[in-house]
Amino acid sequence: MELAGIDGCPKGWIMVKTIADDYTYDVYEHFSDIIQYNPNLRRILVDMPIGLSTIDHRRNIDQHLRKNLGRRKSTVFNAPCRAAVYAQNPDQAKKENQAVEGKSLSIQSLSLCQKIREIDRYLNSGTDHVDVFESHPEFCFKHLSTGCEVIDQSKHTPSGRLMRLEILRQYDEKLPETFLAIMNSTKRKNVKPDDIIDALCLCLVNKLGLDHSLSFLQTYPLRDSMHIEMKIAYYHS
Repeated sequence: MELAGIDGCPKGWIMVKTIADDYTYDVYEHFSDIIQYNPNLRRILVDMPIGLSTIDHRRNIDQHLRKNLGRRKSTVFNAPCRAAVYAQNPDQAKKENQAVEGKSLSIQSLSLCQKIREIDRYLNSGTDHVDVFESHPEFCFKHLSTGCEVIDQSKHTPSGRLMRLEILRQYDEKLPETFLAIMNSTKRKNVKPDDIIDALCLCLVNKLGLDHSLSFLQTYPLRDSMHIEMKIAYYHS
């Protein structure tokens, strides 16, 4: 079974895919390209909101995730509501979100609307032969680490990246080498180091969950107005 971990990056999407014990990687401009050019892909973990708020179906999983991350709760941003994701411009998106969520949108949230929309359209297309689950790398690293501790140091720092690579290495010695290979074959304007680490983490979690089952963080409501599940995938040994 082909499994993948995916994260957004400046170019579009960075995907790390595993088949048996091997890893491959590629960068795609659109989420639909991932589906089109990987016909044998069966399950994706992606660091992007899945399941969006409407007036009658509010997304509460982000608050639940923050409580579980404690000191690293700032790594969880407010997911825009569905109307904001499909808005024609940033001003309209802010107004739509204010109406549904009672708050505006940060620059980070606004910048991700296009990527969230790509996934949402795929999930509502009726052709979803690939299982796509939302995940969160910092939450996954917490459960992968010894003692289930949150990593205090930011992944944007060299020391923070080394700590996370060491955790990945404890599960698979190939992953730090894969990180270096991706770093050497991509440009920083297209893919950032933390994007690569996040994709590696989600790919590993997806792989570990194949034999031992994925765990999910959930809260009510379980589904959004389009019947898409709102839950965060992770692996807990």
